Amino acid sequence: MFDREDNGCVNDASTLATVGLLGQEGRVMRLNMIPLLYYSTGVGLLCLLCLLFGYVLFSGVF
Repeated sequence: MFDREDNGCVNDASTLATVGLLGQEGRVMRLNMIPLLYYSTGVGLLCLLCLLFGYVLFSGVF
């Protein structure tokens, strides 16, 4: 399906060149860090809440 050279990854530079943002890779990555931090913090808190709730609800199992 894929050659050795093409492992299915998307090249950031070619993608940004297609949409006219060549040379702004750092800016695009910095802008993507903001939602990444929000989502990862939210998922981490949700997992922590689930673990704590599960421990309280099923404390006899642990």
